Amino acid sequence: MFAGLVKLTTLILSNNRICSIEDSAFTHLHSLKYLSLAGNQLTALSKELFQGVKGITHLALGTNRITAITKDMFQNLPNLKYLDLQNNSVIAIEKEFLFHLTTLQFLNLENSINSTNGTFFDQESLYCSELSFYDGSLEGITYSGNILDISWNSKNNRNLSEYNIVDKQVYSNHCSLESLELAGNGISFIKRETLLGLASLTSLNLANNLISTIEDGSFSYLRLLKSLDLSHNQLQRVTKEDLKNLFHLTYLNLLQNSIDSIGNHTFSQTTSLEELILGYNGIDSLENSLFINLSALKELDLSGNKLGLLEKQIFQQLGRLTSLFLQSNSIVTIEDSVFSKLKNLKQLDLSRNRLALIKNESFKGLSYLTRLNLKHNSITYIEDASFSELHELLILNLAQNGLTLITKEMLQGLHSLTELHLNNNSIYSIGSTLFSDLWGLKYLDLTANSIHLLKEYAFSVLRVLEELYMDNNSIKVIPYRAFYELTEVTTL
Repeated sequence: MFAGLVKLTTLILSNNRICSIEDSAFTHLHSLKYLSLAGNQLTALSKELFQGVKGITHLALGTNRITAITKDMFQNLPNLKYLDLQNNSVIAIEKEFLFHLTTLQFLNLENSINSTNGTFFDQESLYCSELSFYDGSLEGITYSGNILDISWNSKNNRNLSEYNIVDKQVYSNHCSLESLELAGNGISFIKRETLLGLASLTSLNLANNLISTIEDGSFSYLRLLKSLDLSHNQLQRVTKEDLKNLFHLTYLNLLQNSIDSIGNHTFSQTTSLEELILGYNGIDSLENSLFINLSALKELDLSGNKLGLLEKQIFQQLGRLTSLFLQSNSIVTIEDSVFSKLKNLKQLDLSRNRLALIKNESFKGLSYLTRLNLKHNSITYIEDASFSELHELLILNLAQNGLTLITKEMLQGLHSLTELHLNNNSIYSIGSTLFSDLWGLKYLDLTANSIHLLKEYAFSVLRVLEELYMDNNSIKVIPYRAFYELTEVTTL
């Protein structure tokens, strides 16, 4: 069939209706490296099928109807690195089938194994660096690879604890494991001995479970852990004991739990943290020294909580922070100089709060800030020079507030600004000198205000402006020179 294709390295026969293949079909394809038979109707494969194609490194057999994996099925593929068997209907596996695959790095059995007692991998039988395995138990498996993915695992709608994956020490044979994916299961608690034996683990994903309880010290054995994802669970608290010995942790995700408060010393041992996500919990206050040990932190997400006040001391130790997300809280006021120590901050999101006033000390010290989002607050007044220290600011969003008047002094110092969003306010006039400091502005949105008065030369200083939006206002007369020198505008 393929005779003469001696230089062929890639053969893709996926998503057809192939139900059988002659044993000699690939015999002459000595250069073949990649073979995809995915998305067909194959029910069985013989060992003779792969004679003559020993160079294959990638074999895709997913989404077929394969019912059995025999011990000699892949014996003629000594160089195989990637084997995809997902979405089949396997009811029988001969446990020796991997003995010949000494170079295997990735094995995907997701949604394939319909019946197993969880012991079909004998000791020393599995050496691939990544395993995706959805059904069954880990008991009896020796896995010496680096990545183990058993996320979104379900069998007859039962959770993983019924397979003894999280309620006892089942990882003692997995000492080389570096990444463990357990997301999207029915896990409701983590015991202290659950993760024993995983001393090499650097990444642990427990997101999208039902975890409400973590026994003290459950992660204390994971001294090399760098990434821990506990998002979308039911945790009501997180303590110092939960994070004990995690000195190398750089990423911690606690998004969308039910945490309402965090103790002062919770992060005392996570001194390497660079990204901390606490969004969409029920946190209503922050202790002044909560972040005192997090001098390496670069990104902090506190969005979607119940914070009402930001006190001056709270961010004082976060000098390396580059992104701070505080949107969707209940913040009413910003204390003077609360952000003054955040010398490296580039992105600040305060949208969807209850701010009514912006003071000239509110953003003091943020000389490297490039994005400031104040959208959807209740801001009615901005003190003069409130943004005067924001020399690097590129995007300022003041949309959906209660502003009736914008003056030149309010926008003083914004020489680098390229985008200004003032839409959905109640601004009634645009003066001739209003934008005199905004030399670099390219985008200006004044949509849905109450503008009825436009002065001549109102936009003349905006010589690089490309987009100007003024629809849904009350303009009756446009002065003859209102858009004088706007030679770069493409949208008006």
